[in-house]
Amino acid sequence: MVLGYDEKRPRIENYFDFISKFTWGIQDLGDDISLMVYGSYIREDDVPGRSDIDAVLVFPDEVIIDKEKLKLASMTLAKAQKGNNIPFQVTVTDIVTIRDG
Repeated sequence: MVLGYDEKRPRIENYFDFISKFTWGIQDLGDDISLMVYGSYIREDDVPGRSDIDAVLVFPDEVIIDKEKLKLASMTLAKAQKGNNIPFQVTVTDIVTIRDG
């Protein structure tokens, strides 16, 4: 899939729909999972159809992330992307690694 070549470029509505579906979906994984979104999308100087959404998904685990929760997060991401095709760059990490610096 190449946006603008064999896939339609997403519009601003797609970005909003994607973020809404993804954030609501990961809430089902528990209160300790955090999503930090940063970059041009948050600064509101993004270019819909060209800009990506940058994020960090933090699990409450100690170095080894619960594979079932990671799988559910992946499925939630796939559902949120359906029909939206948002360029999304996410780093998955655990809270212990972040605390360690």
